[in-house]
Order: sequence, then C-alpha cells, then structure tokens
Amino acid sequence: LTVRLILVIVLGALVAACTAVDATKLVACPNVQVLKSLGEFARFKPGPGRDPTDVATEAWIESVGGECELEGGEYTVDLLIRIATRRGPANRTPSTNLKYFVAVADRLDDVLQRQSFQTTAPFGSFKSATFTDEIELRIPLRKGVEGDAYTIYVGFELSRDELRYNRRKSGS
Repeated sequence: LTVRLILVIVLGALVAACTAVDATKLVACPNVQVLKSLGEFARFKPGPGRDPTDVATEAWIESVGGECELEGGEYTVDLLIRIATRRGPANRTPSTNLKYFVAVADRLDDVLQRQSFQTTAPFGSFKSATFTDEIELRIPLRKGVEGDAYTIYVGFELSRDELRYNRRKSGS
C-alpha cells in the first residue's frame, strides 16, 4: 500500500511538472478582429457582369488565432489566419492570389502599424481550398500598457468595386 501511494505521488508530481506554465511568459494578448466589410469578398471577371456566372473567386477569413508572449521590450504575436476560398465559374486557373492586411491599433484606434501580405489559394483540380497563413507581429512595449490594450485588425485588401459590393450585399 505504501509503495502504491508513493508511486501515485511521484506520478502526480511528474504530470504537474509537465503541465506547469511559466508565469513570466503569461501576458494579456491583443484583441483580434476581422473587419466586417473586409472579411470576405467576391471577385468577378473583368467586365460589367455581376451575376453568379461572372464570379472568378470568393474568399473569406474563417478564423484568426494564435499565441503571444513578452520577449525583451516587445510583444511577439504569432497569428494563424485561416482563409477559405472558392473558385467561381469564371475562373479556370489552378490557383489565385489574395491580398490581406494586418493592422495593430491602440485603445484610441490609432493605427500603430499595418502590413500587407499576399498569399495563394491552391485550388489544384478542386473548386475550393482552405489554408492557414502564419505570420509574426512584433509590438513594441509601452510603459504601463498591457497587450490587451491593443487590437489587431485583419481584412482583405479590396478594390473599391469589391468593397462596394460587400457593403451593398450586407446592407451596411
């Protein structure tokens, strides 16, 4: 009975050691927001047509997640951006290029940094593709400001026509 008790205590200590979190690495992460009118789009073939047969590509940001930690004098944020795409009837190519941005703003919504990214939707022989882009952001530490005082905004870079189409479709 004593051997079993010792074995349980030792195993419990080992499990606790494996799952312990380094409290110095715990930080409040920035909020993440996909902008409503920029979180999806429909790209049409060139010309005036805007019916379903004219759609070249549709895309939407499915989710944004990740981790953050404090390193030296800055927050390091590893973002995972999951993008879903669908090839429309007006598109016969095996892939399509997409552009999106990631911006960091403070509590007053002043943009501190903005970066553009280009990625490729790999359709191959399929009509749809879902993939994840991984990016790293570095946000300089400001005295007295925690990570959750920042907001990370994510959205597609759209043409004026694409943005107008989104706003008309959603009624905003």
